[in-house]
Amino acid sequence: MNIFSSLLLAAFLVNGGVWNDTNGTMINAHGGALTKEGSTWYWFGEHKTAGKAGNRAYVGVHCYSSEDLTTWKDEGIAFSVSKEPGSPVEAGCILERPKVAKAQDGSGYVMYFHLEYKDKGYGAAATGIAKSKTITGPYELVWNGRPNAGKMPINAEEGTGRGKITSSWGARVNQWESFLSGGQMSRDMTLYTDPDTGIVYHIYASEENSCLQAAVLRPDGLGYTGEWARLTPGDWTEAPAVVKHGEWYFMIGSGCTGWAPNAARYYRAKSVMGPWERMGNPCRGGEKTERTWGGQSTGIFEVNGRVFAMFDIWRPDNAIDGRYVWLPISFNDRGEMTIDWRDEFTPNLAEPWEDQYVSEINRLPSRTGIKPRDPDKVMNLDGEWDFTLVNGEWKDSAKITVPSCWQLVGARLGRDWDPPLYLASGYPIANDPPRVMTEPKDKSWTSYRWRNPRGVYRRHVKLPESWANRRTILRLSGYSSAVYVRVNGQEIGYGEDGRLPNEWDLTKALAQSRDGFDLEIEDFLYKLNANSIFVDFAA
Repeated sequence: MNIFSSLLLAAFLVNGGVWNDTNGTMINAHGGALTKEGSTWYWFGEHKTAGKAGNRAYVGVHCYSSEDLTTWKDEGIAFSVSKEPGSPVEAGCILERPKVAKAQDGSGYVMYFHLEYKDKGYGAAATGIAKSKTITGPYELVWNGRPNAGKMPINAEEGTGRGKITSSWGARVNQWESFLSGGQMSRDMTLYTDPDTGIVYHIYASEENSCLQAAVLRPDGLGYTGEWARLTPGDWTEAPAVVKHGEWYFMIGSGCTGWAPNAARYYRAKSVMGPWERMGNPCRGGEKTERTWGGQSTGIFEVNGRVFAMFDIWRPDNAIDGRYVWLPISFNDRGEMTIDWRDEFTPNLAEPWEDQYVSEINRLPSRTGIKPRDPDKVMNLDGEWDFTLVNGEWKDSAKITVPSCWQLVGARLGRDWDPPLYLASGYPIANDPPRVMTEPKDKSWTSYRWRNPRGVYRRHVKLPESWANRRTILRLSGYSSAVYVRVNGQEIGYGEDGRLPNEWDLTKALAQSRDGFDLEIEDFLYKLNANSIFVDFAA
């Protein structure tokens, strides 16, 4: 069974361009992030107005919804600022980086945002908390102030946070103990729900922006448990966004240069509460990577096994004209991440083989193919496998020898396993990049019926007892032209470039497989993926 989404790629968004909603109006959701409920994505962000005045809040928090991440419907204002003089959220206040999460106890939804009171500049460094029974709102303000007044951090002792520290530009600022009685400062922020525990964390720039802090929310999300930690002391990081991949938590942030862009940075940790290790600038490709392509991180989201970082390009002279950049994040087995420039945002709602930006998922970095000296550490999987040509279900299976060509074996067995394709020049598919499943105009083409044949190899594997607690790596030495790898039905990864050795780490997936495991390789016969469009088929 194909475990990836079967939806076809519908559209793309030009990074840094104008993104319109379904009404044709420019999307107005700055400094925001996405929340998913069921099959629907919700995008919450600051509603900006024109000119410099738009850097203050005169409307509130805007909400949009989408099923495909490229077509966005206006759901209206989820949280409105107040017309009442003296209100903490009076029109003209500063309301930044709104984030929405589902309460851990399932009682509703909470919205957190950085709040500065009207005409008070950035001195309040407060948090606003609002609640709603429905995800789209309206949200009602229930609390505002500074987090964890009177509470000690779990990773610092009394007396260690007194006095001032100096920034690289000469600013002298107070540390956390100066704010103990009134609560910790809270500016640029995010909400993060741990996928393993369901705990929701509020992560925010504090101590005059010199240190990110993380605070645990109550199960109802309407306040704090009192458990909090200092994450990046003396590192002057803001704009946090967090994701977990494998055993690591990763956090993207930026330096503190006001509205001006600077180099992104990222951290990693084994726990949200730290300790966090600074790793460097993850950005690669394109122009101005040293300034994060003109943007600043606002959020991270995951879709179909891929992870994307959200950035806002601020335009403080005309706040409503700020732009959005969403880019893919890649991870390796060394606990490192990179963010690669793309001209367009293309969600992986299509199969990976119809995404020109995807050539692998979870594949290990390429290396020289050296076999261990000890033959007991190598298992050759050549030999007899179960095989079927599949379009969504397992049927009409037969035994097949690996290595071999399923077309020739199928012909010998009298199976309807896809005919050989002969081509002197041109494309064997409709020229509709990056899609390869578009119906050819000529029904006589072999690919009219055999649009993208794929076969599944399946075999039960029993590892030697001596392999217990060892790292186990699967190597495929050749295939055509793209493969999925699964263990006991669980997706392990995806790969193209089948003429090179491809490797995936199976160790974690095999942790509970003492009695053996089912290994499944789904192979696409032709080079029918998005990169097929760039292959020269001339004879």
